[in-house]
Amino acid sequence: MRFLFSVIMMTISFNLFALPTKVEFAGYKFLTKTKVGGTFTDVKVTHDEKATNLESLLKSLKVQIATSSLETNNRSRNKNILTTLFATKGSKFVVAKTKTVNLKDDYIVMSVTIEKITKDIVFQYTKVKDSLIFSSSIDLVAFGLGQQFADFAAKCAGYHTDENGIHKTWSTIDVIVRSKITAMNITK
Repeated sequence: MRFLFSVIMMTISFNLFALPTKVEFAGYKFLTKTKVGGTFTDVKVTHDEKATNLESLLKSLKVQIATSSLETNNRSRNKNILTTLFATKGSKFVVAKTKTVNLKDDYIVMSVTIEKITKDIVFQYTKVKDSLIFSSSIDLVAFGLGQQFADFAAKCAGYHTDENGIHKTWSTIDVIVRSKITAMNITK
């Protein structure tokens, strides 16, 4: 019986993260910041499979997002984003890995790389039932996407002009990452 209990405990410690992980984003248009959202469907998450607590799990996170997997449920919008913001070779993937974990204040700092530029981005996280939910904001221009963003804003000007004739496309996007955890008995 003792051996069986040990095997069960080992199984729990090796299966902390269940895939797939869902990555949602929200961009904004108009001065009123009207939300336009979407998801990425090709997301790869790796972590230390021997992690036995939340801190060791978070410290070992690595994420790769294929930007071509963008889905906004609007074919025209998908095409506009993919042919401007993510049109260059260096923007085919977004890669992130954990740099710092702060369990007391529920955040992690991830080194995020887009277009060969790496920035440290703070992600707040919450533990809800069987999921970890991470959220942050990212300024695309800070990642060297200034020209691509200008091209995107110009291409979408007709869609991003309000009733007063004012065109506004915001370069900052909000990101939410949701991952299921198969063993919620992990401790801080």
